[in-house]
Amino acid sequence: MNEAEAATVRELFRLYSQRRSIIATVKEANSRGWTMKSWVTKPGHRRVGQPFNKSRLYALPTNIAYIGKIDFKGAIHTAEHPPIVDEATFERVQMLLRENSQTGGREVRNKHGALLKGIIRCTPAATRR
Repeated sequence: MNEAEAATVRELFRLYSQRRSIIATVKEANSRGWTMKSWVTKPGHRRVGQPFNKSRLYALPTNIAYIGKIDFKGAIHTAEHPPIVDEATFERVQMLLRENSQTGGREVRNKHGALLKGIIRCTPAATRR
């Protein structure tokens, strides 16, 4: 296991838990200069890690490999590698992802705690009669 990469993965889980938003987490990761993993192909071509975006980052916290498990033909097994993220953190992030998928992230975007946000619509004064 590459400990520097594992530390980045743990920090990404922490950032998402704190910010509760994939987009906010993407912005923070990119502001820190983090990228996806770089690698070398079998023929020896170097692939440079790309900056994070919403779909690339979403794939990370939903991957059970980070808790030391693998999915083989629909069955979950304990992997040979050690977990990078503890199961409690992983489950908390899964819960937040489910909540955001059901609410569209409404709670995260409501920065001022407005109880009627999204229910009441205001029109500009010029169009009122």
